[in-house]
Amino acid sequence: MDKNTDLVLALKTHKIAAVGMETPTAKAYVENDSSLAMIPSGYKLNKNDVGAAIAAPKGSTALIDAMNKSVDQIKKQNLTDGYLKTAGTYMKTNTNNTSMFHYWKYFAKGVEYTLIISAISVVFGVLLGTILALMRFSHNKLVHAIAVAYIEFVRGTPLMVQVMFVYFGIGIIINLPALLSGIIAVSLNSGAYVAEIIRGGIDSVAKGQTEASQSLGLNRTDTMRYVVMPQALKNIWPALGNEFISLIKESSIVSIIGVTDLIYQLNIVRADTYRGVMPVFIAMILYFIMTFILTRILNHYEGKMNHAK
Repeated sequence: MDKNTDLVLALKTHKIAAVGMETPTAKAYVENDSSLAMIPSGYKLNKNDVGAAIAAPKGSTALIDAMNKSVDQIKKQNLTDGYLKTAGTYMKTNTNNTSMFHYWKYFAKGVEYTLIISAISVVFGVLLGTILALMRFSHNKLVHAIAVAYIEFVRGTPLMVQVMFVYFGIGIIINLPALLSGIIAVSLNSGAYVAEIIRGGIDSVAKGQTEASQSLGLNRTDTMRYVVMPQALKNIWPALGNEFISLIKESSIVSIIGVTDLIYQLNIVRADTYRGVMPVFIAMILYFIMTFILTRILNHYEGKMNHAK
């Protein structure tokens, strides 16, 4: 585990016996959670083996010079001794309010970004999926092969890897923002699954429908547009709805590249409140509310389709 919040949660749920961490962090957890206790670790560390570092962009000469001056002043005045006791007094705000309501803006922002990513990805996923599905029905072997290769490759690799590739891999050529990278990756992933859903829907339409439309003089394009696709949409609507619902939940993976979605905000609240379980529970409720509302909307339109039929 690479986060203290996850380690403490594992400790509280008896997955591990103890956690070793820095004294200031341990004190903060103990002060905010009465079920935790801090004991001397007995670690014997060499002063040369530990320390702190400051990072700055390359070429920031003025900034680095200012940092060095501050470090020199700290060393001369020996300001490091006891700084932990007085650091809090210099903060603009210092609160012990760890209630979830106090952090409602964090959760609201997370829901906002989650919905933005999901909504845009649904649109582009459906468009891409439709194109790929039609490409699979193409008589052109190259076009058909490209669609099959794309679908199989995307479905055969984890979404997390795809998100990291778009952000870091393509980022070598084009510096894409994290939010845009997340939307692109999720859209490309969703398109492959939507393509298979649409392909299945088209295959479910009786061949007699196509033959009847051809006998009426409709060409291949009009047959697909006016006869096959409307019937296929009715057949695939439940599966397509499940894909939309899954998209809301799977979009949480974009937090690994720093997109401030609900999972990202959840981890911020956990780190700030030193509470491991409650922020997770709140996030679960919010995801349920979003998916439940979407399910009701999808069911409403499904009922209309069945009624029209």
